[in-house]
Amino acid sequence: MKILFYSILCTLLSFCSCAPQLVTEEVSPYYMLTVDGKEIFVQACGTTEYSAKYLQDTAVVADFDCNGQGAGFHLRGPVGDGQYQLDHRNEAWYKDGGFYYITDSLHKGTLTIRTIPTPTSNFSQYHIEGEISFQAIDKNSGKTINVTNGKFLLRKVQY
Repeated sequence: MKILFYSILCTLLSFCSCAPQLVTEEVSPYYMLTVDGKEIFVQACGTTEYSAKYLQDTAVVADFDCNGQGAGFHLRGPVGDGQYQLDHRNEAWYKDGGFYYITDSLHKGTLTIRTIPTPTSNFSQYHIEGEISFQAIDKNSGKTINVTNGKFLLRKVQY
């Protein structure tokens, strides 16, 4: 009876590995905004890509563009995970056609960043995810926009 019990226990244990399994799903970066109530998926094409470029911990730049539409942000350091006020120093922008809307000292917002490890099938890399909302102005026309419910997942590139 003891032998039967041990053989069943060993069989069950062989099916249950205690070692954690790496998730090898590829992640799909994105940058989505709601601009004046309209949900927009900002494309990245050509030489742009969905990445946030970190200059050590002193600055972060994310800028993507496709067919006359684009968006991004620039944070001046030190930069890490957390929430940032967007204004004339830490900027966010949205481009659409001939309009270039940008935050300034009167048109502000917030940006939250979290670094997440994302193991892939080839190697482990990092991404940042977060939320963004802001008011911005096109300096040439004086037209303003409200960006709400922005969400992003970007590849983190360290320089």
